[in-house]
Amino acid sequence: MDHKANTLRKAVESVKGRGEHVLSTTEREQEIIEKSRDRYKAFLNSVNRTSDRDIERAMRNC
Repeated sequence: MDHKANTLRKAVESVKGRGEHVLSTTEREQEIIEKSRDRYKAFLNSVNRTSDRDIERAMRNC
């Protein structure tokens, strides 16, 4: 793809719509974003997971 066509494509993809700046992402970037989001959700779930030990401790303190 020549430089002019590439520049035009980028300009068209970054046109503002509905008051927001629309960013174009490639399929590879989108995959990376989705994998990062999944890893972050898994991390949050592991941090917030209650273990049997936590439940036993709570039962003893009641």
